[in-house]
Amino acid sequence: MSTALTSIFGSEISVTPQPPDFDQSYTGFAGAHGMTAMNHGSRGRNLIVTGKLSAAGGSYAAARTALLTLINTISTYRNVAEASYTYQSDTYNYVIFTPVFKLQVDKYGRFAHWNGSDAYCFFTCVLRQLVC
Repeated sequence: MSTALTSIFGSEISVTPQPPDFDQSYTGFAGAHGMTAMNHGSRGRNLIVTGKLSAAGGSYAAARTALLTLINTISTYRNVAEASYTYQSDTYNYVIFTPVFKLQVDKYGRFAHWNGSDAYCFFTCVLRQLVC
């Protein structure tokens, strides 16, 4: 069973899978020109989640409190073991949340914004797919 990333972050997100990382080692030999390379295979890949978090409230203070609760809830996923997540028609297996969960601030240093009914903020979160 997989969890929809929109159930964690909301519907205003984008997921960008990065190319897989690979591990290689290089060796040179005395008296020989050049070197050899040994490929060690894939080392997983990052999934970059960006978007907008929103929380409703009757006032800015109530909506901001709800937004902070949402942010804290998302932060708890960093303690979850690898799992499967879906976004649109894609399923990503063996995924963990990395420590990278950043809120974007405006030129005044504020992260939370108010549109009259919702408090919202923009974010970037990096997930790691261990096997791809």
